[in-house]
Amino acid sequence: MYLKEDLPERLHYSDSSRIPPIVGLVDEGFSVEQARTNNKECAGAHGYDNALFSMRTIFVAHGPQFQRGRKIPSFVNIEIYNLITSILKLKGAPNNGSASFPNSVLLPSA
Repeated sequence: MYLKEDLPERLHYSDSSRIPPIVGLVDEGFSVEQARTNNKECAGAHGYDNALFSMRTIFVAHGPQFQRGRKIPSFVNIEIYNLITSILKLKGAPNNGSASFPNSVLLPSA
């Protein structure tokens, strides 16, 4: 359990107004469920600590701004926002990603 202001910085949560004042992180393999539903479907268990190996993902991209067959080093998901705004030529809102990250992934603009 963490108070919002004590959350680990790697979670990128503490500055968001959408984060409640108290946040709990469960150990991998466990989940927290509400008992007041009859729905027995598993909608997925996610939201674990982003430092866990099992929380990693893959990134696959295709399009005119991506070099075919290129492999890039691992990166954190907070970089996706600036990548998308760069592709769409939009001015992004302030965020925790690096403004220079798209330059390391995308082909130079023509």
